[in-house]
Amino acid sequence: MYAAPLFAQSPSGLVESLEACAAVKEDAARLACYDAVAVGAQAASEAEVERKRVQTVEDFGLSESQRLAKESKRSAQNPALADGQSGELQTGEPGQISSTVLEIYTDRRSTKRLFILKNGQIWQETTISRMKRNPKESQEVTISEARFGGYRLRVEGKKGFVAVKRIK
Repeated sequence: MYAAPLFAQSPSGLVESLEACAAVKEDAARLACYDAVAVGAQAASEAEVERKRVQTVEDFGLSESQRLAKESKRSAQNPALADGQSGELQTGEPGQISSTVLEIYTDRRSTKRLFILKNGQIWQETTISRMKRNPKESQEVTISEARFGGYRLRVEGKKGFVAVKRIK
């Protein structure tokens, strides 16, 4: 019998695990050791893909300075969460997110609306809406990248869009 090496989620951990397997003398035990390392590597790879997906969705629409500020704040608050762990997020196609509108506020000075979404993001209207009916609270919305820069908020089942920028 053998003790399978613990697979660490780093290249050096993988190398150490493979070296430990190579040191196993019995063929069946060595093969089982390599199998255990392969399973660990696959799990680590899948976890990394999911972490990157969540990070991409969380950072959707943020400027570079907003992204850097978020990273430093996250690292300072809880180093364990610096890898991009988050709550409920939805993504459809690349370059877009979907969520539900929780609240809508209108800025009295600029008359631009703020959209607070269920996923915690806040988006501000940037130009006059091209939407026939305005978004309402509890409606499903999709925010996607516009062709020539910026972002568009669309309400599920409605025509038109609202040009927006991410505030938070």
